[in-house]
Amino acid sequence: AVQGVAELHQRMRCQDDWWNEVVDELRDGKLSEKNYKYLHGHPVEGCTLSPEERRSRKRVADGPRDPRLREEKFVKATVVVANNDAKYQINKDRTKAYARDAGTRLEWSVAKDKAGVEALQAQACDKEAKVRWLQYHDMDTEGLCGMLSLAIGMPVALTHHVDRSEKLLLKGRAPQQHEYVKFEGADWILPGSKEPGLYPILPTSRTWKLDKGHKNAVLKVSRTQIPLIPAFAITAHASQGKTLTAVMLDLNVDSKTHAAYGTVVASRVRSRFDLLILRPFPLWLFQRGAAEGPALLLRKLRGEDIDWQAMQDARWPRARCQECRELKSWDLFAHAQWELVRANRGGKCLTDAETKRQCSACRLGTTQLNCTTCRERKPDADFTPTMRTMPDNALACIDCQQQLSGKAKRLRTGWF
Repeated sequence: AVQGVAELHQRMRCQDDWWNEVVDELRDGKLSEKNYKYLHGHPVEGCTLSPEERRSRKRVADGPRDPRLREEKFVKATVVVANNDAKYQINKDRTKAYARDAGTRLEWSVAKDKAGVEALQAQACDKEAKVRWLQYHDMDTEGLCGMLSLAIGMPVALTHHVDRSEKLLLKGRAPQQHEYVKFEGADWILPGSKEPGLYPILPTSRTWKLDKGHKNAVLKVSRTQIPLIPAFAITAHASQGKTLTAVMLDLNVDSKTHAAYGTVVASRVRSRFDLLILRPFPLWLFQRGAAEGPALLLRKLRGEDIDWQAMQDARWPRARCQECRELKSWDLFAHAQWELVRANRGGKCLTDAETKRQCSACRLGTTQLNCTTCRERKPDADFTPTMRTMPDNALACIDCQQQLSGKAKRLRTGWF
């Protein structure tokens, strides 16, 4: 249960006033055209800033040849992306590039999978199947990679808690990979270790399921692997609460990405100089307004008076049925009837309209149908397969379709 709520008013992470302004606009879903142009380095009408200040506000990289990408902090910077597929591909590519540039050997840790009794009985679990299992995403295998690439000195992240009593050994922490892993900033030293923060990471076993998407998953596979993943890229969800020394972002994301994505990834740094945007992005993507949920929760926690009934009426509009005169929500009306309600013409709910809704499978199993043209009930053989899937008020038998003349005859279905 919630014991209390505290609201913070002072920013402690970032003291850059202009970048805080950009983060606030991203949070509200109202990125201004002026700041959008500053980020891309476009001319701004009436700008009185110095050339140095304008250059510092340009955070979108000029392609792969941008000199800022070769700065040491951005060479080692974390890439924050919107989904796990992009994170997986970036981690794989940058691990190979890191080993090549650092002159270190790239090692591969191959997971060991052991199928359970149910899996052995249900499907083939031969060598080809196990090779295919190694290609599965680690999100489907309890966080353990099938093929884990490692190089000395590269950043890695823990996929499971190692020691709950020490915060540096919790899931998501990002140490450097040596013979052991090294946690920067740690003040403890293990017996026999020469440096603080060195900790041995041993292989662990987790059970994942081949039929994970089913309701009752039973096909178990036990996987043994080192609980690490490369940390060159992380998702916006995993970056929440972290302060990163340098970040590279991709703001040109899918329109279905959550509205809070922009402010989450942009607020991970202490200054604008610690962030680069990998490619240009459209302005409209961050002018769609903020999500209603966080603002509503904040008002609730502040103790403000909220008209919940008005919100419910806006989200679930209701109307009175023309027959039963009962006030019902819009989902209890057929689409055509609700359109009549919206036009102030009155509509009947599903109960009074006696609308019998059938899925395509049930309709195809019907033996007799009513033709709306000749008003006769005929066997289903007198209707085309396409016509049998149409609504009741749009059915026409083959004979009636053949009587149509002109343009309708040339249409693909003969009826539309």
